Formats: sequence, C-alpha cells, structure tokens
Amino acid sequence: MKFLLTMNQIAYFKPETTARRLKNDYYHGSGNPVHFLGYLRLIRLLPRLASRAKEFQPELYQKEVREIFLDTPWEHSKNPWFALFLPEFRTFFSPEEWRQLKRRYQMMHPFLNNHLIKALEHAYSQLLLEQFLHITTFLTKNWRIHSTKLRC
Repeated sequence: MKFLLTMNQIAYFKPETTARRLKNDYYHGSGNPVHFLGYLRLIRLLPRLASRAKEFQPELYQKEVREIFLDTPWEHSKNPWFALFLPEFRTFFSPEEWRQLKRRYQMMHPFLNNHLIKALEHAYSQLLLEQFLHITTFLTKNWRIHSTKLRC
C-alpha cells in the first residue's frame, strides 16, 4: 500500500492541508473507507507521538465519517472489519444516531462472534494441550522418583 501521507507530513502540515489531501484521495482516488478511517486514527493518535503535531480536528472530517457510517451498508460490505472503527468515532454522531449505529453493530455480532469463538476454541485447545503435557511430565517425574525409592 502506498502511503498518501507520511507521519512527518501529517505532523508538520496544517490540519486543513492534510484534510484536503485525504478527502481528495477518498473521493477521487482509492475511495476505500478503511484507508480513510485508518488515516484518521493515525492523525488522532499522532499528537501523542510527535510534540509538533496538531491536535485532531473532527469538524474537518465530519461529513465523510458520517457518510461512511450512516449512508453506506457497512455491515454487508466485503470487509466488515471496518465496523470495529465505530467506537473511535463516537463524537461524530448525535446520541440518537449513535444508538442506531450500535444496533446495526450488534446485528453483526453473529459474524464477529463466529471468529471470536474460533479463536477462543483454538486458545482453549492449546491450553488443554499445555495442561496435559504438564501433568504428563509431572507424573513421569514422580513415577521415576517413586520407582527408584522402591528399588532401594
């Protein structure tokens, strides 16, 4: 993936310049909402990493973020993972809009839940295997000590 803006450019550009470049790429370039939201996350976090970086100005991106989450069917897209960006952009929505978005997000839980369940099952099987190996090793060591005591 080619970076539209580097962290150095984001840190030293005016926020309006950065917003104009991102919007231009979003509307006339890639049009990918995941990239756009990813850049917004970076812009929001960058002032913590670079002292000269300007604070995130949500009003510059209000229209695009609202368009992405309110007007597009993100729960049915090819990449539903960008719905996980939703909690980070809560400030862009009114309480009523937020409630509706949360409801749409919760309807996705069967999809997200299946992936989570698979990950948890894998972790649980790894834990069981580790416990089995630990018990086997422990019993083997105790059996050797016990058997040596019997020989003496």
